[in-house]
Amino acid sequence: MTTRTALLLVVAIGLLAPAAAAQGEEYVAGSHVFSFRFQEEPWTGVPQTLVIDVLHEDSAIPVGGLETTLTLTVVFGERSRQFPLVESEERVGRYLARFVPTAPGSYTARLEGEVRDERVEVVAELPPVRDASDLRFPPVAPGPTTPQEGAAAPEGRGVPAPAPVAALAAIALAALALRGGRRA
Repeated sequence: MTTRTALLLVVAIGLLAPAAAAQGEEYVAGSHVFSFRFQEEPWTGVPQTLVIDVLHEDSAIPVGGLETTLTLTVVFGERSRQFPLVESEERVGRYLARFVPTAPGSYTARLEGEVRDERVEVVAELPPVRDASDLRFPPVAPGPTTPQEGAAAPEGRGVPAPAPVAALAAIALAALALRGGRRA
C-alpha cells in the first residue's frame, strides 16, 4: 500500500466515522427498531438532547404518537431519573429528551412501555459523556471571583476593607476643597 493510498483510507474513515456515529445504535424490541443517539457530542454540564427514532422493523415506517405510551429512564451508575419524551415537529417517529449530564462516563437509556399494543423494553448504552472541564475558559478556580469577595470585613461589621479607606479619602478631599475655597 502506498503512502497516498493509506492517507486516502485514513481520510475516508475519518469522514465516515461521524456519519456512522450520527446514526446511533439500533435495538430491536418486538416488531420495532429503536435507535438512540445524542444530537451533539455529549459533554458534562452542557444541555444534551437524546434522540430516539422508532421504526416498524419490516417496513421501516416511523411510528409516531408514542410520547405518552413510552417512559424514558436515564441511568448513571446507581442513580436513575425519568425524562419526558417529546415527539419531534420535523420528523414523525423521532422522540427527544433533554437533560444535562453532570458526570463524565457511561450512561444507559431504558425505554419501556407500549408501541401499538406491543409491550417493549429497550436498554441502550449511550455514547460516553466527556468531561468539559478542559474546555472551560477562563478556568474556574475555587475561591472569590471578584477582588472584594475575598476581602475580610473589619471588626466583623460586614463592610469590605476598601470602603472605609475610600470614605476617609473622600472626607480628606472635601476638606481640602473647602479649605482652598476660603482663601480666595
